[in-house]
Amino acid sequence: MLYRLLEEQVVPLFYERNEKGIPVSWVARVRASMTRLTPRYSSTRMMKEYVEKVYQPAAEAYRQRTADGARQAVELAAWQERLGENWNGLRFGRLVYSRENDVLSFQLEVYLGELSLQDVQVELYADPLGEKPAEKVVMARGDPLAGSVNGYHFSAQVNPTRPAEDYTPRIIACHEGAFVPLEEAHILWMR
Repeated sequence: MLYRLLEEQVVPLFYERNEKGIPVSWVARVRASMTRLTPRYSSTRMMKEYVEKVYQPAAEAYRQRTADGARQAVELAAWQERLGENWNGLRFGRLVYSRENDVLSFQLEVYLGELSLQDVQVELYADPLGEKPAEKVVMARGDPLAGSVNGYHFSAQVNPTRPAEDYTPRIIACHEGAFVPLEEAHILWMR
């Protein structure tokens, strides 16, 4: 669509010039675009967004991590080391889903190996699809799996706007003091 728009509407305007060689219609289109887009894509807006979404959270994280003798920084380093050493021990068991009325229910078995429940989060994820945005649903931990070591039932209910097959379980690294996935990008997808 972009190429068609450029080829059929924008580029021809560039070559339609007046007696002075100025592409008047093209310049008008550029000016109209700048009028509409500059407020949304200005360097002022960009800097404000960086300050609010990146610099201030990073500064606050630094204060939290260095407080109390850098306790949180030490905890984060230990958490990342645990993840690195034990991530390969994670695995999925059986996934079952059902639909009752307007609710999709998912039941999933997860084996954490040597990791603790506090190290990870289990989610259902659905990619963006057409007009539908990406969906992320945190699954609730249920009872331990009988006869397993560090295995648990997880469940979630979704008001479906798409088929159950669009949702994929995943395990992500999780720590309240970490910027995930920027600082720790471990993700295990169910295949």
